[in-house]
Amino acid sequence: MILTPRNRTYFRKPFPRARGDYPAFFAQQSQKDCFEELDVEKCKVVAALDKHTCPICGKLDGTIIKMSDYEVGSTAPPFHPWCRCTTAPYFEDMEGIGERYARDVETGESFTVPKDMTYEQWKAIQDKKYGAGKVDTERKKVYNEVADKKQFEAYKKRLSDEVPKTFKDFQEFKYTNPEAYKDLTEHYRYKGRVPEATKEDFETYKAIKAIGIRGSIRVPALPSQHAYILEDKSSKRDPAHIMHRMFERNISADNVQNYIDNALFSVKQYKGTRRVFYSKEGVTVLTYTQDYDGIDWIAKTTWSKYDFEETVEKAIQEAIKHGK
Repeated sequence: MILTPRNRTYFRKPFPRARGDYPAFFAQQSQKDCFEELDVEKCKVVAALDKHTCPICGKLDGTIIKMSDYEVGSTAPPFHPWCRCTTAPYFEDMEGIGERYARDVETGESFTVPKDMTYEQWKAIQDKKYGAGKVDTERKKVYNEVADKKQFEAYKKRLSDEVPKTFKDFQEFKYTNPEAYKDLTEHYRYKGRVPEATKEDFETYKAIKAIGIRGSIRVPALPSQHAYILEDKSSKRDPAHIMHRMFERNISADNVQNYIDNALFSVKQYKGTRRVFYSKEGVTVLTYTQDYDGIDWIAKTTWSKYDFEETVEKAIQEAIKHGK
């Protein structure tokens, strides 16, 4: 059986990159020499029947190799870095004779099984005993233990009681409840972006996002800031636009500021150069400018609750429903 080009060329790498695999490489080469001296014609790939065995080795367990095809690192172990597989002589008249050891995927206890049981057969038995996917789940826990511990500590620090109490529970949650884990991950990232956000704020954020509000949504809203209303019609950004909207919609300067001060949530748009503040009574849009000394943000436009579009109205109602 020929594996991938990556496996075929792996052992040509410099020693520091493969230092963990040279012992296995030379051991299997010696194994080959031994088999040939004993006139062994065929051998069998043997992988461990436990949760540490990878899918590559698991599928190769029990594979019969002619000695003429024996190639270390390709048709014979090691098949990848840190491979634990080995080989054993194979004789057709010995089929069905003997036993081999296996481990219970849940308890780790060892027990004997028929010698010819393959990894895939052992895996099927364990999955039937403990539930579909059990072996794959336990393997992931082992392989990702170091990274998962760092993640667990980071999540506990940021989200506190919203994370499973123990590392064991965290791994079980991560690998058996994908939808809930995805939500927890999104919450973790959101909390990093909005440190003061509560769990309820995060739920509000998700509800508003689902409605279709575009931009980087923030619950609670960005800190209140002064809405500069300028009448200079020479500006490239036309700040006088807001004066027209205020006149058309009967909105006062106080209203423009109140929409910001009492915002339920805010949204960043256009790579952060526009900020939109949504309140029960109305919306104010600020835009970034470098046209005026000492002024970074000016009021761009505004509208009251009487001019809310359906999407905005739904978003406001969601915010109110979640206690904003």
